[in-house]
Amino acid sequence: MKVKINDLMNGSKINFDFTVDKIDGVSLKEPVSINGIAYREEDAYILECHYHGVIETQCVKCLEPLLETVKGDFQEKFLDSKSYSRYLSSLGEEEELEDEVINEAVNGELEIIDLVREHIILELSLYPTCEPSCDDTTMLEQYGDDGIDPRWQQLLQIKN
Repeated sequence: MKVKINDLMNGSKINFDFTVDKIDGVSLKEPVSINGIAYREEDAYILECHYHGVIETQCVKCLEPLLETVKGDFQEKFLDSKSYSRYLSSLGEEEELEDEVINEAVNGELEIIDLVREHIILELSLYPTCEPSCDDTTMLEQYGDDGIDPRWQQLLQIKN
C-alpha cells in the first residue's frame, strides 16, 4: 500500500488498516496485519505504523521449520524530494546524522509494505533455533566434530 503525500495536505490524516499475504523476502505463514496513520507535521510527513503476523524461518541447527511471531510499532519521518535534497546538502561531509532518521518520499509516495518488510527483517534473529532445544539432532551429529583441526595443533603446543 502506498500513501501519496499530496493527499496529506492541509492537515488531513490518512488511517490505514489492511493485511498482506505476501512480502518479498519473507516467508509468511499467515497474513500480516498492518494499521496506522499518516499525517503532515510542519514540512515533514509522519507515518506511524503497527504490524503483527507469523512468519516461517528455519532452525540453524537442525534445519526444521520454525514459526515466529513478529510484531512491532514504528514511526518514520519523510520529506518530499526537494526538501530532502536541501536536508542532505545542509549536512556537513563529516557531520554525524541526527538521532532521528529522515527518509525521502520517493515519487511523492510513502511505501508502507516496504517499511514493514524492513522492520520485520531487522527484528528477526540472525540464528534462529528451536526452543528449548532441537528434537532431532541427527544433522548436528552428522556435521558436528569436536576434534581439533590438525592445522591448529601446532598452535596448541605453543600455548602449553
